[in-house]
Amino acid sequence: MSKKNAFLIIFHLFCWIIVALPSVIFVPQRIQYDAVMYLIRLCFPAFMCVIFYLNYFWLAPRCIISSRRKNVYIVINAFVITILAICMQFMMDYIHIREMEAGWTPPQHERFTKMSVFLSLTIRNGCSFAFSAAVGTLLCLAMKWQKAEAARREMEIQKTEAELKNLRNQINPHFLLNTLNNIMNVRKLPINKFDV
Repeated sequence: MSKKNAFLIIFHLFCWIIVALPSVIFVPQRIQYDAVMYLIRLCFPAFMCVIFYLNYFWLAPRCIISSRRKNVYIVINAFVITILAICMQFMMDYIHIREMEAGWTPPQHERFTKMSVFLSLTIRNGCSFAFSAAVGTLLCLAMKWQKAEAARREMEIQKTEAELKNLRNQINPHFLLNTLNNIMNVRKLPINKFDV
């Protein structure tokens, strides 16, 4: 494994740890959380991670870069994001039920029904997942552009080296001697019939 790949893996791990920390730090302090509740709270960054790498490794390279099937990219993303957002909200509802059983009372939404709260929180989750998909896609496109730019620079360097090699060959001593001999031979030729 090269240093660049190792650095990239460490950077990705660090970023996902930063994303996951709020899910386990910002919990109600009066409630004793068990392992299941922490695992459910960690599902949110895990789902973001799944969507990010789904776009980074599979959807963006296959649907946008190589085949330009943007409709397939949008449909698959919309489907996955919707399913994961709904699943996440059901799991968060389960956590809220467990929290209320432990004595925590969540803020009441008197003007909103349970369904409207559920939908609004699902849309919030979906927006977070869509942001993760966009970041994965943009990062994949940026890496592809960087590779193409490096290949273009490499081709320019090779072209410059070939031109320099051609110039060196023209300055070769044998080439100069042959040119001088040709010039001397031309000077020895008779210019008109009186020079013979």
